[in-house]
Amino acid sequence: MRRAILIGVGVVTVLSTVVLVPLLAGGNSTARKVVVVARDMSFRLPGQAAENPVIRVEKGETIQLVLQNDDDGIKHDLAVPEWGVSVDELPSGTSSVVSVRVPDKPGRVEYICKRHGVMMKGIIEVGG
Repeated sequence: MRRAILIGVGVVTVLSTVVLVPLLAGGNSTARKVVVVARDMSFRLPGQAAENPVIRVEKGETIQLVLQNDDDGIKHDLAVPEWGVSVDELPSGTSSVVSVRVPDKPGRVEYICKRHGVMMKGIIEVGG
């Protein structure tokens, strides 16, 4: 009987670790949304005129990186190669999101549209 109880406690512990901890730690409800708009063959942040702006994030934070393609008739993607993160190529008028945990290393990394990298690239600055 005691062995069955210990096995049950062990199973509950493993399930809690595998299922609940990731949900609590990485839940998108606490993630900050960072919207990047593809328009006129450049990236922009909503409400800002600057092309390919510096995006500022904090180390260790979780963000929802949203690519919104507002470039008529042109497909765009968004990648952060150093982090191994990308949003697939999107047709105009669509958007997509990927959740990202910002690495704990402060510094600067590049974000880019792989198809139009000469014109569409910027910097993500990791502070903190």
